[in-house]
Amino acid sequence: WPQGVARAPTLAGELGPWPLPHCEAWRRGFSSGTAPAATQREDCGAGVRWSTAVAAAVAAAACRVAGDVARCDATPAKKAEEAQEEEDDDEFDFRFAKAPVERAPMDWDLSTVVQPAATSGARPLATVAASSTFSLPVERGWARDSNTPADVAGSMADTLADRLPRWAAEQWRLELVGAPMQLRGMRGGWPKEKAKPAELRWPWMPSPMPAVLTVRQLPSPGEGIVFELGGLACAGSPAFLTVQCEALGTSMVGDAGKPGAAAASSDEASERLDIRLTTTLSDFPVAGRAWCMVGCGGQWWWERYRLPAIRRLLRGFHDMANEQMMLFYVAALRD
Repeated sequence: WPQGVARAPTLAGELGPWPLPHCEAWRRGFSSGTAPAATQREDCGAGVRWSTAVAAAVAAAACRVAGDVARCDATPAKKAEEAQEEEDDDEFDFRFAKAPVERAPMDWDLSTVVQPAATSGARPLATVAASSTFSLPVERGWARDSNTPADVAGSMADTLADRLPRWAAEQWRLELVGAPMQLRGMRGGWPKEKAKPAELRWPWMPSPMPAVLTVRQLPSPGEGIVFELGGLACAGSPAFLTVQCEALGTSMVGDAGKPGAAAASSDEASERLDIRLTTTLSDFPVAGRAWCMVGCGGQWWWERYRLPAIRRLLRGFHDMANEQMMLFYVAALRD
């Protein structure tokens, strides 16, 4: 028993030693048959309460030590379980429909034109065109492989056009409202003319306030996918976003594509389809409604703020297409 904590009498009837000095009067009373005085009873009661608190503290400390020991004992087992889970994750092998191929050079290009000139007195509008190349692995020989390179390029234009507004909302931390389900946008999902447009809004902005950007799909036979843009970013002057893909042709890569290489088996040969992606933002205002007050017809505001934001957005989107499209898509070409 710890010092200062009353212990129970033994089986032999021993009453002492009694380590609580305030209860000495009770011990003498038990021996003589007389009750202690009231003040002595109060002192003894305080001593008992103190001893009870000490006993509770000792018990809590013992439980805590036992819990720590149990946790220490469980730690190796938990670590072994986590290690096994990591090993299982490492063993997972994703099998591509067609293994990725060596990418073509990205060949990134960005051009900007602002018209009319600031000296004309009219509101200047900008056209920003960005283009790059991405590659897809080619699959042949199956019944489903019945496409031409132009068919694959058109399908990629639909996929990337559906992705671009979502990419903008993600990069600018905006909420996309009224958009169709992903990968179904080009099947009649995006709002058309005269319909309520999809909106990119700040999450904290109340619904009666205008959106940062609005998106409608326009009919565009043979010209890629065209969106009409509006909202605060366009400031009363509708802009247009066009997404186009052009097939550049197929080529052999790896050892099979080197001059003078011996004929390779179908497993060793790698064929890729190169596609040129072009995104064009046209008739975009260089500044807001107060463009005539922002130095040089808004040219300063455009070069300092708007153009860098658009450049970062388009460069990130083209990087994504160059790096990831071959991981999720295959060019199923006919022989």
